[in-house]
Order: sequence, then structure tokens, then C-alpha cells
Amino acid sequence: MQQKMNFEKVSEILKNKGISFEVISFTDEVIAARTEDTSIDHNYDPKNAIKTLVIKSKDGFKAVILKGNDKIDSTKLESIVGKWTVAGEEVLLNEFGFIPGTVCPLALDLPILIDENVMEMPVWSMGTGEIKKGFNVKKDEVVGVLDFEKVTISVKSNTMKFIVDNSLFDKLPGLKIGVLVARNIDNTKSSGISNNSSKLDENLLQKRIDLWHEALTNVGIDCKLILI
Repeated sequence: MQQKMNFEKVSEILKNKGISFEVISFTDEVIAARTEDTSIDHNYDPKNAIKTLVIKSKDGFKAVILKGNDKIDSTKLESIVGKWTVAGEEVLLNEFGFIPGTVCPLALDLPILIDENVMEMPVWSMGTGEIKKGFNVKKDEVVGVLDFEKVTISVKSNTMKFIVDNSLFDKLPGLKIGVLVARNIDNTKSSGISNNSSKLDENLLQKRIDLWHEALTNVGIDCKLILI
């Protein structure tokens, strides 16, 4: 049985690897990646959160690192590792010394798969072996010492967002109302117009994209489409 990991042991592992870190102390106990800053020192940004899943495939255990709010695309991961399952709570503790929500990928002696979205984040907030603490580490320091494989395994949603200049809506308020009513888009003042179209098939999705883009460009609003 693996000795239980804790904050002190994991901190020592990072120091031995030459990785500097900032400690985050939380006021709450949460297993999933936190979506709000509940840190005592206000040094946690949910956009920096990553999560580490330990999976088992025919080749043994592997660690998978995703952005905190991303989910695994099962088909994509299977194409890389074959049939796989997520290690349960008992296995995670007995084999690796962690309880769910505390896993630090830098303390695992496993092959590591890192989703491409994580590689775009300059700072990673991760587990420390303790449920109410976290680490902020710089990506560049980690990739310099970590042996990993960059992969594309996160689910891609079909949420659409047109990024536009809000000042143009101030000049053309009728257009904003017309577009929002016609397309049934969330009527909020923001930096864009969005609609979650995850249930649309690709052809219908593209038609809707084209209609929105044409409607905006026809009235002189420069916009670009971001799929998130």
C-alpha cells in the first residue's frame, strides 16, 4: 500500500524537482476544480485550474491532465490508450496515496498525457495532497522537467460566440434588440453574443453561423467567430 500523500511530502517532491510554487489556502473543501476564488489570500484564478485523473488501460496506469472545467472525450482517449477506466477512490489511495481532489500530477511516477488546452495556460493551479490547499506553478517550469505527451482529448463544445465592439451596439440599439429577439440569444450586455448549440448537427450549426455573420457584417459590424 502506498503511503498517504500530504502537503509536506508533495511540497518536498516539487522542491526536489526544482519547481517553484505559490501555496493557495482555501476556505472550503471541494473535490472538483473550484469555479470561484475561495482562497484566503485571493491568489486563485479558476481559469488556471487543472485536474488530474488517473486512468487504467491495458498498458497500466496513466495520468491525464485537463483544464479544470474540461471533460474527457472518451473516443479520443480510447484511440490513444485503448480501453480505459478511471481509477476509483480506493485504488487512488492505495496505489498512489491521494484522495480525490488532492492529486498533484508532479508527484505521480506515471506516464502523463496533457491535453492541448492545458498547454495554453501559463499558470497551473493543482492539487497538493491536502483538500484545502493548492499550488500555483508556472507551466514553463513544469514542462522543462516533466516527461509527458501532449494530446487532444477534451470534449469540444459547439458554443458559439461572436466577439464585437459594444460601442457599436450603443450606436445601433435597434440592431441588438433585433438580433437578440430573432436568434433568441441571452439578452445581456457583454463583449459578445453567444448561443449554446451543442445539440445542433454540424450542417445546421454552420447555417446558423453563416446567418449571424452575414447579419452583423451587413450593418458594418466587424466580428469573428470563436468556438469554445
